[in-house]
Amino acid sequence: MLLSNLPTEQRGWVYVAAITLYCILLHKMLPPFQGSQGYACDCTTKQPLLYRFNGFYTLVVVFCTLYYLSTVDLFDPTDLTRCYWPMCRASFMLGLSISLYLYWRGLNRLKQGFVDRGTSCLTTNGKRSAATKLTTEFDTRSTLETFYCGVEWNPRVWDIGKKKWTKGNDSGSTQSHILISLSLSLYSLYSLYSLYSLYSLFTLFTLSLLSLYSLFRH
Repeated sequence: MLLSNLPTEQRGWVYVAAITLYCILLHKMLPPFQGSQGYACDCTTKQPLLYRFNGFYTLVVVFCTLYYLSTVDLFDPTDLTRCYWPMCRASFMLGLSISLYLYWRGLNRLKQGFVDRGTSCLTTNGKRSAATKLTTEFDTRSTLETFYCGVEWNPRVWDIGKKKWTKGNDSGSTQSHILISLSLSLYSLYSLYSLYSLYSLFTLFTLSLLSLYSLFRH
């Protein structure tokens, strides 16, 4: 088995890093290759943001890959249950790191005049009202409020939207962890005949609800 010599904590962090990077690669490689126009517009170009809706395909490939690795004895599916809390910690740190980067980048772009400080972003509905262009709310935020709400509208990293990295307004809960939670829920079925049966059932139920809620909401 891969990673069998690593401690549980380290395996959890490796799982998060590997699945996240794998999802990014699949997002770039899987269809549709042409993005669909979204509702929000880029603050700089004024053009609608493009989105590639291939999350379902990504999930399917991730599941199939993990299943294949388990059939050739390179991966133990029940290890995801043992590494659950390390994976939570790693996912939190990943989301927090991306949030800190976006905060730093947003402040730099704000100094350069590239940030729209209005109360709502430009959309395909056309020109905004005078009220939505007011900057009073943005200018009176504290540092903590600015970090939580974010500096930029719809920021992207590697041409990937913020919601792929974080759930909510730049919080520390990562969208990539939703993928991992779904994988964990699916492969918990493997351990129903082991000592982890009760834990697996609880994990399957709670994480499936949270994961489906997040996917349907976004």
